[in-house]
Amino acid sequence: MIKATPAVENLIEEISLAIAKGNINEIKMAYFKRKAKNLMNADTTQAYCALGILWGEEENEKLSRSCYQQALETAGPLEHAQVLFNYGISLINLGYYEEGRNNILEAVKTDNTNLLFLSKLIEVLYDYEDNELPKYLTRWEKLHDGEIHPIAEEIEDAEDILEALESIKKEGTVSWEQVKAECNLQ
Repeated sequence: MIKATPAVENLIEEISLAIAKGNINEIKMAYFKRKAKNLMNADTTQAYCALGILWGEEENEKLSRSCYQQALETAGPLEHAQVLFNYGISLINLGYYEEGRNNILEAVKTDNTNLLFLSKLIEVLYDYEDNELPKYLTRWEKLHDGEIHPIAEEIEDAEDILEALESIKKEGTVSWEQVKAECNLQ
């Protein structure tokens, strides 16, 4: 049976999907840049944001920043958080963690119920061992009626393993069955 592929709603989603799949090369970049330039009159903010993403992917910091600044200047209130979010991701990819993190934080504060923004913020905070991670994991749980984020599960699993290893150090050698039981391993 053939599966239907959902239609991509906008150019930014199309670019993000191609990047996520690793399906981005010079030809695709040129295609997306042409599409963004053609979009300039109809949706200036999306066009500049798309170009910011693309220049960031090519590690051209100056052009990426310039496009994002243009996108922020033309963004309406509803688009502002999305531009900040995309800009933050690009900055982190370019090696500017603190600045990128601050943009994503601002996007989360501006659109405080956007779970995509919050989830990505949690991933970024976790990857960079940021002190603010617990605050946003708690926020995730509140927005999900007590369900914990997958990263919180990873942290709990790692803590269980460290606790089991500490117990082994104190008590001496233990059977593999006991280790599996303490670490919840199947």
